[in-house]
Amino acid sequence: MLGLRSNSPAPLFPLSAHGMITIHIPPRLLCGVYFLFTDHHLTYIGQSRNVLRRLGQHAESGLVHDEVHVIEAEQQHLTGLESYYISTLAPPGNSQSHPMFPKYRLLAQEYGFYHLPDGYDVR
Repeated sequence: MLGLRSNSPAPLFPLSAHGMITIHIPPRLLCGVYFLFTDHHLTYIGQSRNVLRRLGQHAESGLVHDEVHVIEAEQQHLTGLESYYISTLAPPGNSQSHPMFPKYRLLAQEYGFYHLPDGYDVR
């Protein structure tokens, strides 16, 4: 499941519970913005310098999801990318008070816009 088709030149890694077991996870830290899905519905967007560790924290806290998509990004761009996607996609698990600045849209464009795959939506 690694390498979902996307219009984005940025690396996009969809990870499912099954996929986490069957794919080789790079030993390096995965820094980026992640999209949590349940039954093909986007429920939450977050960002982390160590996405895999953060996903473990979500699991421990009871935040349930069955699929994760990740846009790998440089640390200094995480807040802007996360704010852009929360403002644009408005998932129910996020506060909608994220500021939307034009520079965030340009940043998302630079990384290649993430689009929900066909058959996916926001819950």
